[in-house]
Amino acid sequence: MTRNIGIEDCIRGDMAPCGCVCPFGLDTRDFIEKIRRGSFDAAFKTYRNAVVFPDIVARLCPEPCKGRCVLRGGEAVEMRALERAGVAYARNRDPINFNIPPKEKRAAVVGAGLSGLTCALRLAGRGYRVTVYEKSGRAGGRVFELMPEDAAREDIERQLKFTDAEFKFRTEITSLDEIEADGVYIATGAGGMDFGLRGDTDLFTGETSRPGVFLGGELTGAGFIQAIADGIHAARYFERWLMVGVMLRDTREQAGEAPRTRLRDEFFPASAAPAVRAASGEVYSKDEAKAEAFRCLKCNCEACTSRCDLMEFFRVEPKVIKERVDSTLIKGGIIEGNSKRLISACNQCGGCRDACPAGIDVGALLLESRRALYRDNALPTVWNEFWQRDMEFSNGGDATLFREAPGAGENRENGEDRRNGENRYAFFPGCQLGASDPRYVSEAYRWILRHEPDTALMLCCCGAPAVWGGREREHAAWIAALRGKWMSMGKPVLLAACSSCKRMLEEYLPESTCRSVYEIMAPWGAPTAAAAIGPAAVFDPCSSRREPRTQESVRALLRASGADLEELPASGEDARCCGWGGNAAVASPQYVEKVTQKRAAQSEAVYVAYCVNCRDSFARMGKESLHVFDVLFGLNGANRPSPDISRRRENRLALRAALLREFWGEEQEEARNPVRLAVEPELARRLDAELILEDDLREVIEHCETSGRKLIDRQDGRSVGHLLKGAVTYWVEYEACGDGWRVLNAYSHRLMVQEQDKLIHSAP
Repeated sequence: MTRNIGIEDCIRGDMAPCGCVCPFGLDTRDFIEKIRRGSFDAAFKTYRNAVVFPDIVARLCPEPCKGRCVLRGGEAVEMRALERAGVAYARNRDPINFNIPPKEKRAAVVGAGLSGLTCALRLAGRGYRVTVYEKSGRAGGRVFELMPEDAAREDIERQLKFTDAEFKFRTEITSLDEIEADGVYIATGAGGMDFGLRGDTDLFTGETSRPGVFLGGELTGAGFIQAIADGIHAARYFERWLMVGVMLRDTREQAGEAPRTRLRDEFFPASAAPAVRAASGEVYSKDEAKAEAFRCLKCNCEACTSRCDLMEFFRVEPKVIKERVDSTLIKGGIIEGNSKRLISACNQCGGCRDACPAGIDVGALLLESRRALYRDNALPTVWNEFWQRDMEFSNGGDATLFREAPGAGENRENGEDRRNGENRYAFFPGCQLGASDPRYVSEAYRWILRHEPDTALMLCCCGAPAVWGGREREHAAWIAALRGKWMSMGKPVLLAACSSCKRMLEEYLPESTCRSVYEIMAPWGAPTAAAAIGPAAVFDPCSSRREPRTQESVRALLRASGADLEELPASGEDARCCGWGGNAAVASPQYVEKVTQKRAAQSEAVYVAYCVNCRDSFARMGKESLHVFDVLFGLNGANRPSPDISRRRENRLALRAALLREFWGEEQEEARNPVRLAVEPELARRLDAELILEDDLREVIEHCETSGRKLIDRQDGRSVGHLLKGAVTYWVEYEACGDGWRVLNAYSHRLMVQEQDKLIHSAP
């Protein structure tokens, strides 16, 4: 299995590059999104919570963010103009009055410039008793020199509206010994009194050599806006001191590092879109603000979330998935049920891993968690029950076939004698190719033998259903059996018709060499029966994403057949899932339906698939689709419906008999004719969707008729009975019909029916 680097290395959610240089650490993505929605009140609150004095900062900020904007080829986003719009269109700019209960600790602030005011406001808002000392007669410091006095005064007074801080104006502090407090923040402005501590100040935290004393703002040489940010930072560390009496820092703070991001400019597209200009020449209109906000890329890593249907449907991202997995693996997790569906719906297509710049494989995490749940008997087995039974059917004696190449050991026309066990190739069509149409396998094998007569046949399942279900023991047992068969044939090169089978064989039978059958066929050109089609689009299965040779070989074969081809948006190395695979069809059928519809909507052209599961998935949706063998061997039209699950089993039985007859001259014993069932088409479609086989119904009816365990309606003679098979209980309502039975209704569930030794039922 691909190494799982770890979700903790996921870079999604890292601060946007512009946010890293913002003195206030503004969550620019959140702010921009609210402007886009026209939620100016919410945008204002986000902004005010970050900068404390919103109108002042929106007017005076030097916009370091613009120098870090990743928009290449165009103008940077006008963040300050957006901030001014957020302030201008907020209906209520008053701060929130939390009415925090007062605390015993006392804090002092020396200097009522904006840096000192910011620190005082934050500490007082948390309930500390704050005293501000200012040698002049008013608060605000240098701000009145930089912007209109009325606007500055209004913002200061509004933000201090609910702040219970004591202000002592015209009070100059000449010694810290004059102050009675548990801590002090010194913000006396450029050239102000530093009490001999400036040279001993940690510029990252504002902590000085004197315990409990912090220093910051323009006194340290910071610019005006950075001085406000210093007041915010100082309040954070000041409060830590007040709470525990020591300075506590996290790893980044210990290194004195500024915020960093792992997001890189090359993650984001270039844009030459010009900046929006305010028609008024001053403040954006609301529509202008929204238009400018939409120029922002909202920088974040979306490598996996933008291409993973699972993450989109369940509205999760890697770190959230990890949280849900952890909660699920701990019994009693509050979101356990829904997370089990999430865990079981992933088909490990590898798209997240291929897209992730850090190589994180979320699918591997989900697969490992699925295995852990299965080991603990905590995974709903019904989600995998059908596929496990289907695998056992495919690998059972009635459907599987392992044979040497026809004529192995016989004299060839060239006089050479080839002994058993010297097969050059072995055709591995997989279990679903013949289930869809037996001719797909027989025609392809005939064509292969014409060009490569030393080709054996391995007709079976690759073991994927056991992997889907987290059933490690069952899967290991089947791979061991498959390995033995392969070795007995002389270790031939495996020719896989299914990209998923190829991936499974390469991962779990790594000692073998596996190639795509289409890659082998491509140099041979098209058979004479090939039919030209067009316009058509090749649908690359998700399992072929790392198989460019396979993808090109299929196209070469279709072009040789005269096909007029077009490319789908999601193709090649960006191939996406059709929805089939894994346990999703049972665990989350709505998810599967949505994915298949999305893929089908990419083009109106006929799809040509080389994964038969993709072809049949689209056919079930009513999308015109072909398998590549339909084109090469002139077999079916694009409107052929997908056979239901019962027909698929019948096709596999018929395929084995046909192959033995044609290629090895053997007649298979006829199986006992099953009891005839009559099922109305509408009911048959529902049973197919619910993965209920006609054979399941036969077993229930046979059990009921032989055991007498059933309920009978006296008036019409209809019978109702049930049978537990594995983890599933099947119920059938039926009546006699000629030499068989008419099925009136059927369903299944996981409830266990507690039966008595003797069942009381009404007799006719």
